[in-house]
Order: sequence, then structure tokens, then C-alpha cells
Amino acid sequence: MNRRDSSTRDYFPNPRPTRTERLRRRRRKQITILAILGILALILILSAVFVLKDAIGGDGEVTPDTSEVLDATTPSPDETTEPDGESDETTVPVTNPPASGYTSIILSSAEAGAGPLVLVNATHPFTFPNGDADIEKLYDANELAQAPDKTMKSLYLLAGSENISLNSTALTHFKDMCRALVTEKGYNVYVDNNGGYRSYATQESLYKTYPQTANPPGQSDHNSGYGINMAVFMNGRVYKFSDSNDACRTILAWVNANAHKYGFVRRFDPTKESQTGMPAGLDDWHYRYVGEAHAYYMTQTNLCLEEYIAVLENYYSYGENHLKFTTDTGKQYEIYFVAQTGSTTAVPVPTGKSYTVSGNNHSGFIVTVEA
Repeated sequence: MNRRDSSTRDYFPNPRPTRTERLRRRRRKQITILAILGILALILILSAVFVLKDAIGGDGEVTPDTSEVLDATTPSPDETTEPDGESDETTVPVTNPPASGYTSIILSSAEAGAGPLVLVNATHPFTFPNGDADIEKLYDANELAQAPDKTMKSLYLLAGSENISLNSTALTHFKDMCRALVTEKGYNVYVDNNGGYRSYATQESLYKTYPQTANPPGQSDHNSGYGINMAVFMNGRVYKFSDSNDACRTILAWVNANAHKYGFVRRFDPTKESQTGMPAGLDDWHYRYVGEAHAYYMTQTNLCLEEYIAVLENYYSYGENHLKFTTDTGKQYEIYFVAQTGSTTAVPVPTGKSYTVSGNNHSGFIVTVEA
């Protein structure tokens, strides 16, 4: 009997794999191939992300489109407005977001104290700007017009001072009014030495010299640059419109009938003493430029500036009931008030229409739209 050597190993050839074993090997190979493909796909996705990041810059975060759907906690574009030309990223809340057909402009609190509708009195003092902004001398702007008798006359007479000034816009309309007066009636008006714009220094000097009749700096309508005193100079002396001579009566009647066409109103009507605080007859030669639309409405409704400002503020706010009317010449106006909200205010204004904005030096802004 043969004995096998313990140092040798029995040899048995590998048997043929069974069908189950072949299926198992095939699945393992498929799994390996799928894993390799998954890794390759992941590499391609990561590569695409890095390429997109380099293309758009920043951190590559995708911002959802909110042009149509806004989250309830996210302010709409109309609720915040950034001032034009400023790098400050702070936004100004809009109390009344602009309706369709309107946009917002940002105005400062300083601008609430500027414009032809500023209310200047003891209760609402005028804040002088740095320098005399937009002021023009009457002496430089004076022209000639032909009177009915074919003579040429100056549009206005001055009290010998080359420094009598007025806001440039107001002066343009004042010249138009004086030209019409010379052309139609042959008379020109007279402006005294301090009858136009008064600087802080001028008003302070007048107040120190005439404390009983002059106002402190900032409390005179003249400080706004939109007020002017008109009188008549004849026979070497000065007459007020209310004096009893034919020239004064003629000029007064003409001015009362036509001043509003040029944007002027009588600032201190003697019958409005309780509203203006100005004693009757003390400053009845003082006229104020407010703009054609406002002068027309104030004249038609017999309102002084204090009353008119209050009417707009209380009854004609933006987004509620706007004041709309048509003048005798067919011009259509729409006027509304926007309350001041702080150091800056977003003021809704119409798109595609001509408009002006004036502060009222009291509580906000008045927008005037010419249809």
C-alpha cells in the first residue's frame, strides 16, 4: 500500500463553475462598471460647477427669480428706492408705493424748505441755503416795451439799487407780467430798495433798524426769493396801489385781474389777517410768485397761501383725492400733497408727464402735473 509523502499536497483541478457562480461573477462585474461610471459622472458635475462659478463670479450661488412671485416677508421693488447717483446702500421706505404710471424720486428734508410754495412766517421760518441760490438781479434783466402811445418804457423802475434781486424763475414771469402791463396800459411798476430777495444779513439789518415793523431773519416772505413789493412812482414820489389816484387804481385793477396768469398772488390780503398774521394794510403791496396753476386756483377760491397749503395737506394727498381743474385758457392741472417722512422722502411722480415739485416748508411736498 502506497503511502503519500507528507511534504506533498494533493492536486485537484478547478472544477467548472456552476451557473449560479457565473451569474454572481457577472453581477459583481456590472456593479464595478456602474461604480466607475458614477465616479466619472460626479467628476463631470463638479467640473461643470467650477466652470460656472468662474464664469459668473462671486460664490456661485444661484438666486431664485422673484420677478413674478415674491415671498410675503420680502419687500417688493416698489417698497424700497435708492437715490440716484449715490453710493449709500441704505433704502428709503415708501409710505405710499407708487401706483401704475408713477415712479418715486428721493428728496431731502432741505428740499422740503425750497420752491415757490414754501410757507414763510413766524411759525415756519425759512432756512437760508449756503449762498444765494438761483437769484438774479432785476437791474441786469430789465428791458423795454412799447406803450400804447408808441413810447418805449422800462418794464419796471428800481429804487436806484443794482442789488434788487428775485428768484430767476419768478423774475422771468415778473418780467412777462410787467411787459403786458406796459403794453396794455402804458404804466410800469416800481420796486423799492429792499422790495425783492433779502439775504440773512439784509433781513437782520432791517430787523435791528426797524424792530417794530421788520421781521427777524427767516421770518420774512422776502427771504424766500419769491416775494416782491410793487408800487407806483410818479411826480417824484412813491404811491401804493391802494392810493386814490387814477394811475394807482388802474394798475391795481389790472394786477388784481391778471397777476395769477403769471403765477403771482397778493401775499397779504387785508381780509386774511387772522390767517397770515400780517396786520391789514401793513404789507399790502407785497406779491408772491407761487406758479400759474396755484395762483389760478388761489385766486378763484380766494385762498391765501396759509389756507391753500392747509387745503392741499388735508384734502388732496397722493393716492387719495388729487386736486384737478382746468384754467380759463384750457390748461389742465393735477395737484397732490406728499407728506415728509424724515431726512429723505420718496415722492411719487407721474411717468411720461410734465411735473414740478415744491416743498411747502411745513410738512412735505406738493407735486404739480400739467396734463
